[in-house]
Amino acid sequence: AIRRAYVQAAKRFHPDAVVRLGLHDLRERAQTVFGRIAEANEVLSDAKRRNDYDRSLDAGGEDFDAARVVQAEALYRKAEILLRAGNFAGAIEFLRPAVSLWPEECAYQSALGWALYKKSPSEPKEARPILERAVALDDRDAVAVFRLGMVLRALGETEAAVLALARAKRLDPKVKS
Repeated sequence: AIRRAYVQAAKRFHPDAVVRLGLHDLRERAQTVFGRIAEANEVLSDAKRRNDYDRSLDAGGEDFDAARVVQAEALYRKAEILLRAGNFAGAIEFLRPAVSLWPEECAYQSALGWALYKKSPSEPKEARPILERAVALDDRDAVAVFRLGMVLRALGETEAAVLALARAKRLDPKVKS
């Protein structure tokens, strides 16, 4: 059962599978997720390591839940497809649970804030704290900083918006302004 689950997850989350879906920019994340899947398989396939892992769970030592991360990433990938298609309301349906499963991920927070801002009707007031959280998680993420700048501009906070947009451009000159 462990082997079957591993093979199924490997087929779905291997970086090459992500690229075949046209999601080239997710390749690095897929490598991280795939690495965790491979690590889980190694631990669960070895009786001694599995016993050690089970004991660490009983002792409360293992906070990282690979299944939670894999599920969050799958939801996020679906949302990204909808975002690219301009279906922001549909993307929100996948992004909210992704953020709930893995609130520490800047990209998930950023995408949710952006979808809230871009959907019709736009919700920049709801988007702002989510984008602020994304930037707090990774203040070097040019896309998150750019999105926050756009929302600040929509809220009439011109000075803060100009600063955020200029900062995004410094972080990544290719970011749209």
